[in-house]
Amino acid sequence: MSAIVGLERSQLAGPSGRIWTGGQPHIMICEDDPELALGLSIRLGTVYDVTTHASGEATIASYGAWRPDLLRLDYCLPDMTGIEALDEIRRVWGGEVPAVLLSAYPNVAEVCRSAGVETFIEKPADTGDMIWAIEHALHHL
Repeated sequence: MSAIVGLERSQLAGPSGRIWTGGQPHIMICEDDPELALGLSIRLGTVYDVTTHASGEATIASYGAWRPDLLRLDYCLPDMTGIEALDEIRRVWGGEVPAVLLSAYPNVAEVCRSAGVETFIEKPADTGDMIWAIEHALHHL
């Protein structure tokens, strides 16, 4: 069972400027494990519009084109941490960006909290926990 630490958010509008009303939000997944990325994309794709990337740089590069409602980031990526990718997106695009961060390292929960990450999930996480975390983060937009 994974551990989930919810981090509240007071803003009403998402990074794209729209308020989530329960339609089909766009989730951008940044995950370097191809099997996990595929599994998440298939499972989450039944509920959300999903875009996946395997690196922080690819996520940063495509963020502006997609302006997702929520980022789901792995903490350990091949080119940077998920927090570094999130910080760069926030620097380039301004404002808060809703994010759910996943890590096998439970000690990064405080780092995530300090970086303004809405929800931290400790690996291994089952799909139900991931859906719950995404729903939680989206409802706190």
